[in-house]
Amino acid sequence: GFSAAAYQDAQGAVVLSFAQFFQIAGPGDPNSWNSWAGQRAGIRAFVDALPAGTAVQIVGHAQGGALASYAAYDLIQTGIVAAEDLSLTTFNGARGVPGLQASGGYDPSVVAEVDARHYRTTYDIISQTAPQVGGESFLLDPGTSAQQDFLTAGRLNTIQQLIDGGTVSL
Repeated sequence: GFSAAAYQDAQGAVVLSFAQFFQIAGPGDPNSWNSWAGQRAGIRAFVDALPAGTAVQIVGHAQGGALASYAAYDLIQTGIVAAEDLSLTTFNGARGVPGLQASGGYDPSVVAEVDARHYRTTYDIISQTAPQVGGESFLLDPGTSAQQDFLTAGRLNTIQQLIDGGTVSL
């Protein structure tokens, strides 16, 4: 499965959003990589057709976070987008480094200059299992001792509740 959407604002900046798809998979799982590899040419062609210097923000949640990470790495490594024109944001993202390592290698210097931010909730298991692609990781702690099950912790609305409640600011 693969799900992505592109949005463009009035200034021409583009957001590529990658969504979770419903297959049980862990970081580096071939289903995530194979989903990306099957759609990579289309994503490359879309971004390559944008005017040079267009700001591209890539975002993803859960397995969509791994897909977003693969896309960011690929677009910079191939020279389609300059690092200063790209940003990467994941929310409880399945970490992309194992998939990249298993599919040709991962060189952290490729994404060293990318504005990359990875947000995770306290009890999300998947986002804690391997390194993220570039940037910094931030813990969105609800500030309570109430433990969440891993399904609740991994939901996007859990993150939204933390943001809306003022516990977290992005």
